Amino acid sequence: MLGWYRLGDFVEGAAPGIRTYFEHLGIDANGRLVYEPEPECARIFTLFAVFAHGVFVEYQICEGKLAPKDIERQLLELAEAWQDSARLIAFLVDRLRAKQRRIETLGHQLARIDSVIKSAQRLQAGEPLGKLVISLHEEQRRLDAGENPLDVIAWVLEDEGADRGRWGAGANTDPLEDYRL
Repeated sequence: MLGWYRLGDFVEGAAPGIRTYFEHLGIDANGRLVYEPEPECARIFTLFAVFAHGVFVEYQICEGKLAPKDIERQLLELAEAWQDSARLIAFLVDRLRAKQRRIETLGHQLARIDSVIKSAQRLQAGEPLGKLVISLHEEQRRLDAGENPLDVIAWVLEDEGADRGRWGAGANTDPLEDYRL
C-alpha cells in the first residue's frame, strides 16, 4: 500500500467516514516484503493505515506482530484522533495547498519546456533567436549559446528556481507565519 499511495491521496473505492486498517508485514534479509510464512521473515511489522472520507491521512508502523488487543487499541485510538474535524480539515487544506503548489510548478515548467522546444525549432529553421527574442531567461541564453535542447529541458526540470508565480520568490507559504514571534 505504501508503495502506491502517499499521504493526501484519494483512494478510489475507499469506504466513507473514518476507517482504520492494519496488516502484518514480513521483511526478508534484503528488505523486501515477504508473502511467505513467518519463518521466512527477518523482521515483522504491524502497519496501521487511516482513511478519512477516502483520503489516506495517516500510517504507523510498529515493530513486531502485535497482539489482537494491542491492534484493537491502536485502531480505536487512530479512529478517535481523526474524528477531530479541525485536525482533518487542517490536514486536507495542507495537502490541497501542497498539491496546488505542485500543479502550478509543473505548469510553469511545461510552459518553459514549450518555449525551449519552440526556440529550438526556430534555431533549426535557421532563424536567429537573438533578433527575435531578448534573452531574459536562462534557458534562452543556454540555447543561444548552442547547448543541446534536450540538456536545456533537463535543466528546466531540475531547476529549483522554477517555482515562480503565486508561491514564487518572496511569497509566504507558511500559514502560521502571521502568528510567529
